[in-house]
Amino acid sequence: MDLSLHVAKKLSEFGVKTSDKLIVAISGGMDSMLLWETIRSIEYSTVGVHINYNLRGEESNKDESLVRAFAKEHDLQLEVFQADPNEFDSNLQEKARAFRYHKIEEVKQAHNAKWLLTAHHLDDDNETFFLNLVRGAGIQGLKGISEKRDYVLRPFLGVSKAQLKEKAIELDLKWREDDSNQTDKYLRNKIRHTILPKIKELDSRAEMGLQNSMRILKAQNDAFSFLVNEYREKYIKVFAGYKSLQLTEELVGQPQLLFELLVAFGHFQVDKIIASKDESGKQFISETHTLYLDRGRLLITENSKEDLVSETLSENSTEVDSKFLRFESIEELPQGFNFNSSVAAFDKDKLQFPLILRNWKKGDFFQPFGMKGRKKVSDYLIDSKVPLPLKNKVLVLTSNDEIIWLVGYRSDERFKVTTNTKKIYLADLLK
Repeated sequence: MDLSLHVAKKLSEFGVKTSDKLIVAISGGMDSMLLWETIRSIEYSTVGVHINYNLRGEESNKDESLVRAFAKEHDLQLEVFQADPNEFDSNLQEKARAFRYHKIEEVKQAHNAKWLLTAHHLDDDNETFFLNLVRGAGIQGLKGISEKRDYVLRPFLGVSKAQLKEKAIELDLKWREDDSNQTDKYLRNKIRHTILPKIKELDSRAEMGLQNSMRILKAQNDAFSFLVNEYREKYIKVFAGYKSLQLTEELVGQPQLLFELLVAFGHFQVDKIIASKDESGKQFISETHTLYLDRGRLLITENSKEDLVSETLSENSTEVDSKFLRFESIEELPQGFNFNSSVAAFDKDKLQFPLILRNWKKGDFFQPFGMKGRKKVSDYLIDSKVPLPLKNKVLVLTSNDEIIWLVGYRSDERFKVTTNTKKIYLADLLK
């Protein structure tokens, strides 16, 4: 096969422009060296990225030397990074992958590169199928490796290892063999050396059949993802600060569908969600989002490390002093001044500075504007039907430990502007 023509066609299908800068991940092995040579031959601008993990002693250094020599010979840009093997004492593959993509992101930004190319090929795809199969994967895992995922492209994915090796020998390409690929220490290597050869021995059509099955699974996954995304857009309602999903009988009866809808927000145990569907207030937390059960629906909010608020604000505070509020002292309210939930006006002579802006807490009381008696903040939020995800983010502005404003909702009657007010202090919610 004409490998250069195949790769050029793939890049065009991926939407790569000839003016785009491409990052090529280079290990020094046959696959990646051939990919870099192929991209070079069709005259795309590249920057190679090589990670020396320093895990194989002198062998790792020889890999690096080969890559450097290739880049120098062909006047190619290359970025080499050294990893500390002591940092990979556990979860080696995951930590190495995280380090690799962190460095690639640095290169992407520094070189204004748009795409990352990796040398995964057909044999890698087949191995991934069986690897995920024995680990217990669904269609998402069994579909194998994607040719394009975000900015990561794999133009070799439909080409077998044997075809690539034939081309590399034809070009008299130099590469390095990683001895760790020959050991059966890792499950992927066991699949490569035992399961796949056995399957090919069983039936001469096995390899072709496996390729067809992978192709069908990829297409089915695309169709499945399309339908799930349509369902998600239709039934997940977006509000200010949170999203809402009604727990319909259909979703309760189809836990897998609920799982697929929620996977965009993290991994949740949907069986526990369904079992607790009538327990309003119960929370389920992933690394990125929190789900709140609220009267037969799920309220979805993004986790934030900035939820804890504590600001001390002087009489002359400016926007620099507060992330949330803007203040202004005036003699009288402007003509046509519009009172709304995002602005509050106070009789300045009734205030004691500094003011404190903080999260509301259990036991807080205030006297809502227009009311005679005090009311618990918690009761006010319940009566106002404030969704659970937003309750945790509600702030109060206080003067001498007295709440003067339930920020964004209602000011306190005791500090209101009257006809006797001489100075007005305005607070405006920025976000």
